[in-house]
Amino acid sequence: MCVVFFNLHAQDIDPSSGNVQPIAGSGIVDHKLAWSDEFNGTALDTAKWNYRLDNRYWSVQKAANVAVGNGQLQLLLKKEVTGTFNYSAGGVISKRLMRYGYYEARMKVPPGAGWHTSFWMMKANRPATDTVAIELDAIENDSVTPLKYGVNLHRHLPAPHVTFGSKSVTTASLSANYHVFGCEFTPTVVRYFYDGALVQSIDARQFPHNDVNVWLTSIASFDYVRFFEPRATASVNIISPHAAGVTLTSVSDTLRVAAEVSSSDPNFTPTVQWSKFSGPGDVTFDQPDSANTWARFSQRGSYLLQCLASVDGTNTMAFVPVAIDAPLVATFRQSFDAYQHVATFIRGDSVDWNSGGRDHLIVGRWNQQPMRGLLSFDLSALASDATIEDVSLDLWTDVTKGTGSVGALTLHQLTNTPMEGSGDGRSASNGAGTGATWKSRTGGSLTTDLWGINGGDYASPTISSVAGFDASVSGRVLHFSSTSAWINQVRTAHQSQRPLNLLVRSPSTEAGNINAISRISSDDSADVEQRPMLTVSYRGHSAPSLALSSPELLMTAFSQQTVTATTSNANVLRWQQMAGPAELVITSPADASTGIQAPAPGIYTIALTAQNALAETRMTATLDVMSAMEAWRLQCFSRRDNTSTAANLADPDGDGMVNLLEYATGNSPLSTSPAIGAVQRVDTALVFEHTRLAASADPSLVYHVEWSGDLLSWHTDGVTNAAQESSDGDKTIRWRSSIPIETGAKFFRLRVSAP
Repeated sequence: MCVVFFNLHAQDIDPSSGNVQPIAGSGIVDHKLAWSDEFNGTALDTAKWNYRLDNRYWSVQKAANVAVGNGQLQLLLKKEVTGTFNYSAGGVISKRLMRYGYYEARMKVPPGAGWHTSFWMMKANRPATDTVAIELDAIENDSVTPLKYGVNLHRHLPAPHVTFGSKSVTTASLSANYHVFGCEFTPTVVRYFYDGALVQSIDARQFPHNDVNVWLTSIASFDYVRFFEPRATASVNIISPHAAGVTLTSVSDTLRVAAEVSSSDPNFTPTVQWSKFSGPGDVTFDQPDSANTWARFSQRGSYLLQCLASVDGTNTMAFVPVAIDAPLVATFRQSFDAYQHVATFIRGDSVDWNSGGRDHLIVGRWNQQPMRGLLSFDLSALASDATIEDVSLDLWTDVTKGTGSVGALTLHQLTNTPMEGSGDGRSASNGAGTGATWKSRTGGSLTTDLWGINGGDYASPTISSVAGFDASVSGRVLHFSSTSAWINQVRTAHQSQRPLNLLVRSPSTEAGNINAISRISSDDSADVEQRPMLTVSYRGHSAPSLALSSPELLMTAFSQQTVTATTSNANVLRWQQMAGPAELVITSPADASTGIQAPAPGIYTIALTAQNALAETRMTATLDVMSAMEAWRLQCFSRRDNTSTAANLADPDGDGMVNLLEYATGNSPLSTSPAIGAVQRVDTALVFEHTRLAASADPSLVYHVEWSGDLLSWHTDGVTNAAQESSDGDKTIRWRSSIPIETGAKFFRLRVSAP
C-alpha cells in the first residue's frame, strides 16, 4: 500500500479580520472574503465541505482519504482493491453554492507520474430539472507534466457540451513550489490567474450561468481555498451644479448641490457625505449627509466640492468646481472624477514600438536617439462660454528613477492627436499597431496614420519649459507654468472642440552625446497623485445671481408687503416659505417682485430660488411680522412691547381712555380724544353710535357693546350691532348698537379685548 500526502504550515492569517485580499498583481479590487477554509483545524470542517464519494476512472473516492492537520488539507491516494477498482482517493466539495466573484487556492501538485490535480467549480448534485450547467477549471494538471497545466470552461447544459477558452499554460515546476491559482467569474467575463498574472480571458456572455460549488479533487496539497465576493459599489453622479463647475457672484448666494447616488447591490444603501476638497474658505452644507442639499461659502475664491458615496466598505467620489467671484479651476488627471487622457512616449531607437501601457514616460536620449513624451487632454468638460485665463501642467519624476542629468524640458504644441496604445515600449510585438510610435501617431501604416515628420508633428516654438535637473531623483515636481502662447493654444483647442495635444522633449539632451533620461509617471502609474495633471483656470459658467434690498424685513400682520429681488442669469424663479408660525400668502411666487401677507405675527423665513441650465441658487430673508397693535405702538411710542407708557392699560394723555381703547377706536394715545360715541333715540330704540377699527386693519380685536340700568350690572341681551360705513377709507368703521326703549335710565359702554 502506498500513501501519498503533502505538508505545509498554513499562513498566519485571520480570514475573519476583513483584511484578507486576493493575491497581489491580480488586479482584483473591491472584493471581500465571503467564504474560505485555511485548514487550521484537526479534521475536515463538515459544516463547509462534503466528501466526494463517487468512482472516477481507476479510483474509488473515500472520506477516509481526506485529512486536515498541521495547517493543510491532505488528500491520500492508496493502492488498494475496492470492488473492481485498484485505487482509492479523496476529494471535497463545498456545501455552499456560489456564483460571481473571485475563487483562489494555494496548492502544490505531487511529483512523479500518475496523479491528476484539479481546483474547479461546478454545481454538485444537480437536479434533473436543471437546464443550465457550467464548469470552471482553474487548474487541471497531470503530474507527469509539472511544467504546464490547463484551464478550460465547459457548458454541459444546455446540450450539446461545448468548451470555451481551453488553454495550456506553461509554468515553472508546479511540484517544486506552491502556487496560487485564481478564477474570476463575472456576468461578462471569466478570467484565470497564475500567481496573480492573468493567463486567460473568456467572454462569459457566450453561455448561460448558474451557481457552482468548489471542488478540490484527486491528489494535491492545499494551503487554503477562498472565495471573494464583489463588494457593493456606489455610483455617484453630480447633477447640480453642472459637472464643469459654476461661478457665483458673491458669498451671499447659496448653491444647491445634488447628486444621483445608487448601489450596485440593493441590499446595501449608500451613505453620502459632501465636503470641501479644496478652497480658500469654509463651506457649510445644510445637510452634508444628504444627496440633495445647499452649500454656503465664507469667502470668495475657487473651490472644489466632493461628494463621497460609501457602501459596503468601498468609496466612490465625484467632484465639481465652484468659483465665488473668481476663476473656475478645472483639473484633468487620469481617474480623477473618472477622467481619462492619453500619456505615452515615443522612442527614436525603436521606431515601431509603442509604450501606451507603461506606467511612466521616458524623455531624453537613449541609445544615441531621442525619447519624447506625448500628452493629449480632452477639454470638452469646459463650459462653452469659458474664457481661459491660466493653464499649467504638473508632471512627477517616477519612482523608477531616470539616469544622469537632463537639460531643460520644453513643451510644444502637438498638431495631431496620438493614440496611447497598449505596449510597454520593450518590444515591437507587444502592443504592435495599437498606439503612437516614432513613425506613426496611431501605430498604423496608412498615410493618414503617420506623423508628417518622424518623432511627432509639433510646433517648434516652446510654449512652456522646466529647467534641467538630476534625473535620478524621484518624486520631483516638474511644473510647466502658464504662458500667453499656451493659453492661446488652449483657447483654440477648446473653441475648435479638439483635444489639447502636447509634446515634451529635452532639446539639449537630444543634441548631446551622453545618454540621459528622465522617467516621468504616466497616466498608468500606480500612484494616482503623481499622474500628469493639467490645470485650467477660466471665467464663465455663471449661476443665477440674486440680491435683496435687505435680508431682514419688517412688516405688519394682515397687511401686504411687496418684496423685490434683483436677479440675473435666471430662467426660473420661485419664492417659498421656509419657516414661520403660519402659512404666508405669496401672491406672485414666480416673479422677482411679489406681495407677501402674513396671517399672524411672528418670525418667518422666505427664500427666493433661481435656476438656469447650470445651477440653482437661493437667497433667504427673515420677515419680522408685527401684530397691528405692535405696529401702532411703534408708530406712537417708538417701541413695540406692551410696557410702560405703551402698555395696553396705560393712559399717557390722561383723557380717561387707555391705549387699548384708543387703538380700538382709531384715536391717538398722545392727545385728548373725543368721546368714543353718542347715544340717541331712534324710533323705539336707543342707539349707541361709535367707531371701531376695520376688521381688515386688525381682525384680532373683539368688541362688546353692553348696557346697564344701574351702572352695576351690565348686559348684552337685546343688543343688535351693525356696521354702517367707513369714515376714513378702510381704517375705521362706524357702528350702531341698539336696544329697545324701556322705562328707566339706560347706559352704554364699549368693552374691547385683544390677544
